[in-house]
Amino acid sequence: MNTNTLPWTPAFSLLAPELDDEHRSLLDKVNRLLAAISSGDETTVLMAFSVLVAEARRHFAAEEDQMQALRYPDRERHRAQHGKLQFGLAVLQFTLSNRTTFGNSLGPLVYLDRWFAAHLQTDDRRLAAFIHDRDAGTNARPALRIVRPPATADPPSGAALPPTLQ
Repeated sequence: MNTNTLPWTPAFSLLAPELDDEHRSLLDKVNRLLAAISSGDETTVLMAFSVLVAEARRHFAAEEDQMQALRYPDRERHRAQHGKLQFGLAVLQFTLSNRTTFGNSLGPLVYLDRWFAAHLQTDDRRLAAFIHDRDAGTNARPALRIVRPPATADPPSGAALPPTLQ
């Protein structure tokens, strides 16, 4: 069994530790899904997909709350991109559950690479630059901080965690 994964690369780093930690966690969920697809076990794939969808939803909601709090000028377009990304995951999930041969190809790897990397390197990079520019000249840490729930307390599906500004 050959497991394809997407490695974290320096190109993904936004030089904002909290954002980078969030994105590493999301990439971990993507890689768990890819490993599940490689295993061929339908239950494992469905579980990994559910975890990725929930993590993406939580991450996007927290990021959107922060953009609102920061009065990020491009937040509506960025929020629309999150909607497209969530729709793309739903389409991939549908495709995987209805075409067994798709799971045996490189299609999911290629799609998830584009899904993850494109948004990170465009929209999220612009957000990180906005935060950096906003905080330039001060000793403040970047204003965007995404709070992760404790490992033992998972929020209900779709629940957004309260944002924390520093």
